[in-house]
Amino acid sequence: MDNQEINRLIAEKVMGYELVYNEKFELNGWKMGEKSWAGSFIPSASIEDAWKVVEKLREDQIKMDIVCQPENYVVYVSSANNESLEIKSKTAPEAICLAALKAVGYEME
Repeated sequence: MDNQEINRLIAEKVMGYELVYNEKFELNGWKMGEKSWAGSFIPSASIEDAWKVVEKLREDQIKMDIVCQPENYVVYVSSANNESLEIKSKTAPEAICLAALKAVGYEME
């Protein structure tokens, strides 16, 4: 799975965004509610966007612990029903995204 696919899945499955064409700006973007729209959303590479994912999971009562190790980042996730998982990756944004997808039940190939 490449980063573009991860970004799309996070937007749709975790954040609830919808990909739409904005006629005013003549480009595709993410619809985030009735009046909010973003031209780019790249949580697998942007820590700012990845942190939006953390905050969304927090709202959904899913706890994340992010640990920095010498070789990678580890994200531990605990859901409201006490299910837990662990994801490792070279970057914090990617670890957050992969953990978020697992937390919402998306099975990665």
